[in-house]
Amino acid sequence: MNRTVSVNNTLNLSSGFLSINGNTLTLVGSITGSGTLTGTNTATLNITGGSGSLGTMSFTAASRVVGYLNMTRSSGAVTLGTPLAIAVSGNFIDGTVITSSTNY
Repeated sequence: MNRTVSVNNTLNLSSGFLSINGNTLTLVGSITGSGTLTGTNTATLNITGGSGSLGTMSFTAASRVVGYLNMTRSSGAVTLGTPLAIAVSGNFIDGTVITSSTNY
C-alpha cells in the first residue's frame, strides 16, 4: 500500500500478501483467503465498525508486526492465524482478539 486504505466489505486475500508499509489499513467488513498481511513497526491496523467475526488474519513470516493496533469492533472478534507483535501501542476498546498457544 502506498496510502491509507479502508475496506468496508470483504478483504479477500486469495494468495500472496498485502504490504501495509507505514500506512493505515482499516478493516470494517471481513477478511478471507489464504494470503497474508505484511506489517511494519510504523503500520497502523484498525479493526472497527460492524459486528461479528472479522475472520482469521495471518501475517507474513518476518513481518509479523504493526506499530499500532486499534480494535473497536462491537460484539466482534478477530482470530490471529499467526503471531503478531505490536511495536508502539495497542488500543482495545471493544471486541475480542482470539489467539492460541502458538500465536500470542
